[in-house]
Amino acid sequence: MPQVDELSADLDRRLKRVEAHLGRPLRVLHIGNIANNAYNNAKIMRRYGIEADVLSLNSYHVTSTPEWEEGAIVDLAGSPQAPDWHLTTLRAGYKRPDWFIEGPGRLCIPYLHARKHNRLLAMILGAMLGLHNSLHSAQGGWRKALATLLPLARATARSITAHSRPTPPSGPAKEAPDTQPATDSTGMRPGDLDEYQFEARLMQRLGAYYDVIQGYALSAIIPQMSGYGHKTTCYEHGTLRDIPFENTPRGRVCAHTYRQTPAVFITNTDCVAAADRLGIPRERQHPIPHAFNDLKLADYCASRASQISRPEQPTFIAPARHDWRGDISKGNDIVLQAAKILSDEGADFKLRLVRWGEDIAASEQLIRDLGIEQHIEWLDLMPKEDLWDQYLTCDGILDQFILPALSGVGFEALACGKPLFTRIDPTVLKAFFGAEPPLLNVDTPEKLAKAMSTLIQDRSAYDDIGRAAAEWAKVYHSSARVMSLQLDVYERMVEGLQTRN
Repeated sequence: MPQVDELSADLDRRLKRVEAHLGRPLRVLHIGNIANNAYNNAKIMRRYGIEADVLSLNSYHVTSTPEWEEGAIVDLAGSPQAPDWHLTTLRAGYKRPDWFIEGPGRLCIPYLHARKHNRLLAMILGAMLGLHNSLHSAQGGWRKALATLLPLARATARSITAHSRPTPPSGPAKEAPDTQPATDSTGMRPGDLDEYQFEARLMQRLGAYYDVIQGYALSAIIPQMSGYGHKTTCYEHGTLRDIPFENTPRGRVCAHTYRQTPAVFITNTDCVAAADRLGIPRERQHPIPHAFNDLKLADYCASRASQISRPEQPTFIAPARHDWRGDISKGNDIVLQAAKILSDEGADFKLRLVRWGEDIAASEQLIRDLGIEQHIEWLDLMPKEDLWDQYLTCDGILDQFILPALSGVGFEALACGKPLFTRIDPTVLKAFFGAEPPLLNVDTPEKLAKAMSTLIQDRSAYDDIGRAAAEWAKVYHSSARVMSLQLDVYERMVEGLQTRN
């Protein structure tokens, strides 16, 4: 496996070749931004000179914003689902990057197109987009006053887009795109694609500007319906696990979208089997680590190492959201049951939990039923850098224990050089990443309690594992590797486009 410096040098060489071929930098549009996957990918690409933009369509949760990812939030106002950015206190000098565009597709798509071609129209649409987003998250009485302007803003947007005739894309997309429900042979039903029709029409103009369009979750359906399927990729972040097998409009659209795309980036090890089940050929499956700002995390950990001290008691943090009673299970109950075993053994420890997820009340009740309140500390949902501080102060990090996969919590814990307790399938992860990550692989309360007990008795017991984890992350989970794996696909797509023209 090449080291990071070798990968970076190779990336620079390959991108220069692509730029020489195109006569300009590579252009990539990312659509959809759940958990900041699109933002992180675009930021990595911009580091390497790619013109990468993000359309975060109808996604307002704080964990899907640049402010969250960059640790810029000092005091969050409003709810995590819809932060009030007018009242939220941000780090001094922070400004959201202008290549990240958040809001409804009817405004975001024409606004981004205007930014590339018409500065005056971009100013108008940008003001309308800002008004919409303010109304969406506003707190207090002024919402009612501004709400009277929203119908006017929407009407203006419809007028602008209705009178802007789409410029057909080149190549095969010159034919009118088929935006009608697919035939029975695809499994689609009449009406399944209706909600994407308007955005697909808008994408006809914007899509021609980019060399590659990367859709996250189900977002690739928009460029596919616009005639740009030949240069569209799908990026799954757990999307393939259950959704494409639902007998629902969402499930049918998901299955259709992933089956017809030229390339599927798979970020969850357990979703390789789901892709096989869906009938996606292996040559179109591209396993890839989750994108994250590894360089920032490494610098942060190094700068904070001398300033962080661990508490007197052995302390663990379990930051996974509290979802353990439904289909999307993190196994939070396994963590609490392990804490009960340790408590009964007389172990002295603290367990920090983060207050987010659908089953917080159920977790609180289970803590009371188990009688382990004295071991529990609740933390509010916090920005990334505050979470990293928590990682550095703790002895070990507990993640999920149901799905045998490495999550976002997991790879950041490894990069921090901390002992990670989670469930994985070693064989699958070795095939997926190239090497098995060093961690504590446990999946029951008894196994977890035993592994935690070793660390409680000797807080240096897993130091070697922590050091090996940090090294593994540098080699197998670096942003340079994430970029390299995506560029492998992009290069082939660009060459194909040039052949068609």
